Amino acid sequence: MENKDKIIESINTEAFVKDLMHFIFDYGLGTYSKTDTYDYLVYLANKHSKDSFFDTNSNFDNALLFKVSETKIKNSRQNIALKFKGEERQNVYADFLSKLCDGRIKVKFDDTELFSFFIEDPFARMTFENLLKKTQGITADYSFNRELIKVNRKDFLTALVSESVEGDKDAFVKALQKQLTVEKLKKLGIKTVDTLVSNLNISDLFMPIVKTALEFVTK
Repeated sequence: MENKDKIIESINTEAFVKDLMHFIFDYGLGTYSKTDTYDYLVYLANKHSKDSFFDTNSNFDNALLFKVSETKIKNSRQNIALKFKGEERQNVYADFLSKLCDGRIKVKFDDTELFSFFIEDPFARMTFENLLKKTQGITADYSFNRELIKVNRKDFLTALVSESVEGDKDAFVKALQKQLTVEKLKKLGIKTVDTLVSNLNISDLFMPIVKTALEFVTK
């Protein structure tokens, strides 16, 4: 967790104040509940900080920083995402892929059939679950922990392809091929999505797949 003084110094105070005053003039004083007002202030501070501290901190670190429970932090994350982020919500899928790429969302290869993801942000979980429902008509397996998500590897890959390239499987595979060495292409024979699925037990293929999906959604 960053030092609070460092966080404060990283905030663009001019932009923070401008957004806050626009909010007050547009919606009036006392229009929002105390909870929503507090969450909006956190949203603005995070938005105008150099490293988006609230997004990058763990729930535990934010709980220490704001002197509230982790449950309150989880609720604030979801409230901020639903009420204040607006167009930023459209980037949550890309943000999910980006966090997979840089290790902020941990993935575990349980066996040859399943992935496990550890996701603290409730809105990111909700978005991921909606992606599975929309593309596959299924939901994730939460078992006994809402932050630990298990999903079938084939379902995960199909969801990535469907959301990233709107069903154009050939385009996805061609883009993925560019990330693999000639030796690996020859070894795995990656020519179709079906051959991708059959090779998903190879963990070092996971990251190139995620990076390929991220390239499509950030174009």
